[in-house]
Amino acid sequence: MRALLTLLLVVSAAAAQAQENPADARLRDALRQLTARAQTAEADAATAKALQTDLEAKNKALTVQIDKLNKDLATERTAAEKAAAAATARLTEKDADLARVQEALDKWKAGHAQVSEIARKTEAARAALAAKNTALDLRVADLVRKNLALYQLGGEILKRLEGFSYGTALTAREPFIGTTRVKLENEMQGYKDQLLDPKLKP
Repeated sequence: MRALLTLLLVVSAAAAQAQENPADARLRDALRQLTARAQTAEADAATAKALQTDLEAKNKALTVQIDKLNKDLATERTAAEKAAAAATARLTEKDADLARVQEALDKWKAGHAQVSEIARKTEAARAALAAKNTALDLRVADLVRKNLALYQLGGEILKRLEGFSYGTALTAREPFIGTTRVKLENEMQGYKDQLLDPKLKP
């Protein structure tokens, strides 16, 4: 640009020396227009340079802002990753707790089932023993009654034997009538029947 201005000034000085020529006048006008254009171009260049400086400043500010946003984003991402890791750890711990509780519940259910089965078997055994005990009580009562009857019968036989004398034995062998013998045989058959009736059964 400075070289162009220098050239214009040189041409302008040369044109001032040759004023008498009309072609020089045209050349001078052209030179003036060229100078005006050069000044406009310099002004535009200065404006462009100022605009470029402004854009560079804005670009720098935006770069700083973007760097700050990237740092903030990285910080937030790190915090979010830590929070997600903590939440995952808590969830894993809760799952482990739930598994332990489920395992304990399963063990309790198994133990409860075993205890219920033992209680059921024990109750069945108790009921069977109670029924057997009742049957045994009834049998013992029946045996006591029969033993008492046998005891009374034995006592009656002993009484009869105490009253059995030699004369009674002779009359039992009496050959003609035999009433005493028949009487004794009837008594013996009665005692035999009484003995067989309450006989102990195995």
